Amino acid sequence: MNSVIKIAFLFASFFSINQSFGQSYLIDKNGTTTFFSDALIEDITATSTSSMGIMDTATHKVAVSILMTSFEFKLSLMQEHFNENYVESEKFPKATFSGQLSTPPDLNQNGQQEMQVKGKLSIHGKTKPLEAKITFNISDHQIEAQTTFNVALEDFDIEIPQIMFNKIAEVVKVTSTFSFKK
Repeated sequence: MNSVIKIAFLFASFFSINQSFGQSYLIDKNGTTTFFSDALIEDITATSTSSMGIMDTATHKVAVSILMTSFEFKLSLMQEHFNENYVESEKFPKATFSGQLSTPPDLNQNGQQEMQVKGKLSIHGKTKPLEAKITFNISDHQIEAQTTFNVALEDFDIEIPQIMFNKIAEVVKVTSTFSFKK
């Protein structure tokens, strides 16, 4: 529970600091994050539609927070095993990312813009550096940000039982999409 309080405090501090200095930020509390495990016997997909994404438009810093229990699977047994046996959601309730965009997107220029984001990804109590491409699709009223990257389960001490090696990939593909209103 302490990690939940720390993350909530971090986000509250982030908002307070930005507001006190007049900086603006964009937030989406209903972002979509999907992970895909391409294994020999069975492909596994899970989706969360309550990922929180924040972008500070002045500093170009980004932050993401996802409750692990918010991922939905096609079978409830998969969801139960994911939360209890693999990511241990009760002990490690969230996955987070905080980072910096390589260059600032021009939020006044409609169209597609690609850049890199570099930061730290935390899952299952472990934090690792992450660098990924992020694509912004900007229109007059909306800014959509999308990124796709791979996560090696062993990097985050997520153990796969021997019997499941053919059913769960050792590296999963993660895709996140956030929509911000201007």
